[in-house]
Amino acid sequence: MKAQYNMSMNKNDWTYLAGFIDGEGNIGIDKYSKYGKAINYAIKVAISNTNRPILNWIQDYYGGYISTLKRKRPNYKECYQLTVRHLRANRMLKDIEPYLKIKREIAQIAMRVEKRCQVKYDHRKSKPIERQLVDEADYQLVKSIISSK
Repeated sequence: MKAQYNMSMNKNDWTYLAGFIDGEGNIGIDKYSKYGKAINYAIKVAISNTNRPILNWIQDYYGGYISTLKRKRPNYKECYQLTVRHLRANRMLKDIEPYLKIKREIAQIAMRVEKRCQVKYDHRKSKPIERQLVDEADYQLVKSIISSK
């Protein structure tokens, strides 16, 4: 059952969401190859919690999908994960970036990657090498920041 929330957000909501993502979320960059061709990068925000209505509230505003995570132990509560990708994740990060405390640097890098993803190129040819190198550098930077925490 979907929760019924107001479909607009304000500074208080963004502050709350930033704290929620700082504590329960993950901001990252996925690396994938499409049709065995050029390497591509996609930003994502994932939030895990046992309270599905709060994830529904975020999903109502930013979209994404909610999945049920496998329980680590039979007596644990059911846990859910909301995943938001690409432009929707970028919109979320733009809204909450000023209020992030722990994951601000990763959010800024992710938004930079998404901005580059909006620059179109001829997909019949390879992605320009300069862009490949910068995307890979940002991907590696995010990985190193995450692993050092």
